[in-house]
Amino acid sequence: MPRWRPGGQTVKISDQGPPKFLAMAGRAANDIWVAGQWRTLLRWDGTKWSDGASPTGYHLNVLWVGSAGDVWLGGDNGTIRRRH
Repeated sequence: MPRWRPGGQTVKISDQGPPKFLAMAGRAANDIWVAGQWRTLLRWDGTKWSDGASPTGYHLNVLWVGSAGDVWLGGDNGTIRRRH
C-alpha cells in the first residue's frame, strides 16, 4: 500500500493518492484532529501526527472535539460515531 509522509511521518493511504482532508478541529495546539476520505483520522499532539483509529469505514466529513479524547465524527451514509 502506498504511503503519504506528512511532516516526514508515514501514513498508509489508498492507491488513489493522499486523502483529501474534509474536516479539522481541536482543543489546543497539542490536540488537533483532521478527518477525511478513506476513513482518514489523524491527531496532532504538538510534536507528531498519529493514526486516530477511525471507528468507521466511511469517508469522514465533519469533526467535533470536546474534552481530552472525546471526538465526534460524521461521515458518508449518515454515519455518526464517537471516539473516546
